[in-house]
Amino acid sequence: MEPSDHMLNEVAGGRLRAADADVGRSRERNRQRRLLTIAVILAVPALWLWFRILTGRAVDLTNLSLPTVDPFLLIVGEKEVEAGTVSVRKQGEGDQGAVSVAAFAEMVKGML
Repeated sequence: MEPSDHMLNEVAGGRLRAADADVGRSRERNRQRRLLTIAVILAVPALWLWFRILTGRAVDLTNLSLPTVDPFLLIVGEKEVEAGTVSVRKQGEGDQGAVSVAAFAEMVKGML
């Protein structure tokens, strides 16, 4: 029995799909699918940037900055859960005491 006869028997027996028999075609199809996925993902920010450029509101990528917020450590134990508060510690300043969640949110908003 020749190798080609064996493959035909596998296809005829339902053990091998005809679409998977051509490995090169299958790999090319998977490669094209991955390239399309990458193209779609990269198209979204590219279109946004082009829209900004065409409307005269270009993004200056050389002058980007993030807001500076000092690191906080929030401690929530049994006492804090019962009182509805969080214990706040700020880096470099130490313990800030227990404050309500709303008060902490306002404190952070005031820093931005």
